[in-house]
Amino acid sequence: MINFWIGILSGVVFSYIWVYVAVSKYRIEKHFIKFTFFKKYHIHHSMFVPIVLLLLLFIENDQITLFLAGFSIGILIKHTLEDGLVFITKNKDV
Repeated sequence: MINFWIGILSGVVFSYIWVYVAVSKYRIEKHFIKFTFFKKYHIHHSMFVPIVLLLLLFIENDQITLFLAGFSIGILIKHTLEDGLVFITKNKDV
């Protein structure tokens, strides 16, 4: 169970780092979107949550499963508190 709580904390910390590095500081997200078919849409990092939850169906190690479940919930908590519960939005820059 401790892996679950460590996962939640890690997910929240990862979200703050991702927003600072990829979105605010280096604008990696903007450069990445230019080369994909997602130009008209903004894929939020909370989209990671359903992907991880689907992957958890195939992981047999309980400790890893608990950590990843907590990690994805941590991302969801941070993103929901700051931006709301959104996964994909229309891109305003295009």
